[in-house]
Amino acid sequence: MQALIAPEHATVFVLDGYWGFSLVNTIRGALQYDQAIPDVIVVGIGYAGLAPNAPEIAELRGHDDSPIKTDDHPQWGGAPEFLRFITDELAPYIEACRWASKPASSR
Repeated sequence: MQALIAPEHATVFVLDGYWGFSLVNTIRGALQYDQAIPDVIVVGIGYAGLAPNAPEIAELRGHDDSPIKTDDHPQWGGAPEFLRFITDELAPYIEACRWASKPASSR
């Protein structure tokens, strides 16, 4: 899990959206209810078209979450590209959607 936080609003990206989203979102709700944290949006990242228990998910996670290829897993090593996707594409998209849903007076 990685958090990209700006002072005015925070976004938490859950890299294992299938299994971790519910847990993280429940914790977020409790902390916000207790006013222990400011408004936070939780974004779960998964794999389109695959069931949460699909065997391909382990290989996709291995590729996305590992920074280097290994002899045992030559298909891994996609973490730099995955991080670029999150920071350059997904985070700006989520931010744009969030602002678009707020009244102009609150921007």
